[in-house]
Amino acid sequence: MAQHDYVLANASGAGYRADNNDMAQAILTNNSGAFAPSVTEAYMWWADTANGLLKQRNAANTAWITRGDLATPFLQGSDVAAGGSAGLLRADGDGSGLTGVLAIDQVARDLAASTLAYAIAQSDAAAIAGSVGQFLFTDNYQSDSLAVKTDAFYDAVNDWYTNQSGSVLISQASGTPIGNMSAFGGLSAAYDGVIDQAEASCAAFDSGAGNATNGKDWGSGNSKTVTRFRVRTPSDKTDFSFSQGSVSLKLQGSTDNFSSSVVDLYTGTTGVPGISTWVDVASGIVMSSAYRYHRVVFGSENGSRRSVAEVEFYEADTATNMILRPSASTILADAQTVLGYFMYYPIVPVTLESDLLCKFSIDGGSAFADASLFSLGTIGGTGKILVRALADVSGQSGTSLIYSLESDNNKAMRVTDFVGAVPFY
Repeated sequence: MAQHDYVLANASGAGYRADNNDMAQAILTNNSGAFAPSVTEAYMWWADTANGLLKQRNAANTAWITRGDLATPFLQGSDVAAGGSAGLLRADGDGSGLTGVLAIDQVARDLAASTLAYAIAQSDAAAIAGSVGQFLFTDNYQSDSLAVKTDAFYDAVNDWYTNQSGSVLISQASGTPIGNMSAFGGLSAAYDGVIDQAEASCAAFDSGAGNATNGKDWGSGNSKTVTRFRVRTPSDKTDFSFSQGSVSLKLQGSTDNFSSSVVDLYTGTTGVPGISTWVDVASGIVMSSAYRYHRVVFGSENGSRRSVAEVEFYEADTATNMILRPSASTILADAQTVLGYFMYYPIVPVTLESDLLCKFSIDGGSAFADASLFSLGTIGGTGKILVRALADVSGQSGTSLIYSLESDNNKAMRVTDFVGAVPFY
């Protein structure tokens, strides 16, 4: 320990010299000691040996400020490169050498994208499209405005792009009939291919009040997404009810034969279509999930008996390989990477970077860089999956940013929203 009161009192030669040497030792050792010096001044140093800390008196001479550890070397300018190292960055650095920052920053970016994605997925109150500064391409596809839609089909009801052109009839022999319309011709009469038959030969419900149901169990492991359905009136009736009037009409899906899982996929009315006439429902159907069980429900608004000559269910056609691209947005030159987020709904299992690709171009589409894709999970109960896309565009030059979403291997899917893209320099 070497501390001093920094007062050299009058003394004999030897005494004065000893006092002076003690003061010099205190200076040389930064007033080292296990206890704070008894005499202090603003900005004086103290090597606190009890705690292994180097401390300095504050400007008001009222407290000690810890400046560092006695056993740890101080940082030198040569220890930090211009790009940054050891988690530190020089004022003239570009941050390229920083470690331990990207992972934390990426979590923040993913969180921000997830919040925006959730808002887009939950609310269709207004169209969201365009760019804000360097944040680009937010689009919830409420309008068919993409510049390139190769082998893609726009659904104006559900606001998405799909690679399936339309609906095809699911074989009437597929699955097992289910429901309570077992009177007259029985449940199977609705799937016998005889579309023009009198009520006495139709599938019918004739057991009093309550809804009439007729549908299909597609079988274990055979969930389907119904994209359209049709029901046909008997050849001797103008509607589906005993009392000659319109009834409510629903399409429902279930995972457990409607024991506890009952999901309304469409709700409407039949009207009074006429004798041997189809009521064809091809829009307004919720198609966010596939189900093993589907059924049509006829309401009981007009009498106890309801009958149907034929019921048809449809699913999406064979998938193509589509390409989706917007018009270019202007960015600053010399972008190095592009970070983007989009949402899709897989009709069948999809492998990212194989069945579904995302690419970015900063030269207006002359060249595209493949993005690394990472699934961030499903957004709420929408069935939509949020995906992060990160691409290295340092090999390109230009100021026109475009994304390209591409399906491959004929995997059926729906691209529902592009959350956004931003270049980094």
